[in-house]
Amino acid sequence: MILPQKAFLRLYHAPKDYKPSSFYDIYSAECQSPNSIRQSEVNELIDNLALVDETFHGKKILDISGGPGLVVKELGKIAKRAVVTEYNDSATDAMSKVLGIEAVKYSYLTDKLDKIFDEKFDIVLIRSSIIFCDDLEKLIESVNTILEDGGIVFVETIIPTLGEVFWWQQMEFKFPRIYSQEYIEKLFYKYGFSLKIAHREYGSYTSNKWRRKTTIGRKIFTWFVDFPMMFVYYLFSPKSSIAIDQKTHHKMLTQIWQKKQFIIGDPSPIIKDNYITNDIQSTHFTQVYNGWLKKLKQR
Repeated sequence: MILPQKAFLRLYHAPKDYKPSSFYDIYSAECQSPNSIRQSEVNELIDNLALVDETFHGKKILDISGGPGLVVKELGKIAKRAVVTEYNDSATDAMSKVLGIEAVKYSYLTDKLDKIFDEKFDIVLIRSSIIFCDDLEKLIESVNTILEDGGIVFVETIIPTLGEVFWWQQMEFKFPRIYSQEYIEKLFYKYGFSLKIAHREYGSYTSNKWRRKTTIGRKIFTWFVDFPMMFVYYLFSPKSSIAIDQKTHHKMLTQIWQKKQFIIGDPSPIIKDNYITNDIQSTHFTQVYNGWLKKLKQR
């Protein structure tokens, strides 16, 4: 942590008594008061699977680290079985009691899925959570074990950009890993998966930090912290062999993998970059999903 705690909390608009250990406790309250952004996650998921002509109907679904459980609550209405995992006991207890769903405690750091579940699933969702996983290969190996042949793994995660790194270098107690797209693909291919489709969404680093909604003073304070780091990075980065997206934006990667070896003649996955605008709205950027993925399928 570079900044003093008080300055850090001011920069990220956290409560003055915020503790890292309380990060998961928010799910206990959020599952009782769902908002429109959270609720639209379900439609976004359904439309993503529709890109590869897949559906949740009648399937067994596992949502890894899927708090606050609202997605599993809705998918459970059409699925054969829907299970959510979360790291924190208070979160799993709240999801089970308030939402009436099957919630299981699971830690990326200490647990293996095949030791917790003795049955196989048709669809495994890994949504914005592999950033907590310290051993991605161990996770993919474990997912492969509990997935039916021909089953689907849905992955959503941020990928490294300069803006992302500047944000996260002061938040490492929350999010310990940012995996590159190349590394994720390398491991899935290693365990015999075929990439069905992929797309990327990217948007303003400034707006995603909510600076546009705060006072001029706080905006200036934020830039005062960021720009010196950017200057140092650009000064020394030519000497580094590690390539990184130089833009100061956030970039989200979505991939759909199938437990099936690639066969010559299989169609190539769609890979497109989509800039978040009024026409393209995503829950990844704190917006209500507006159905733009239906247009992506038509391209």
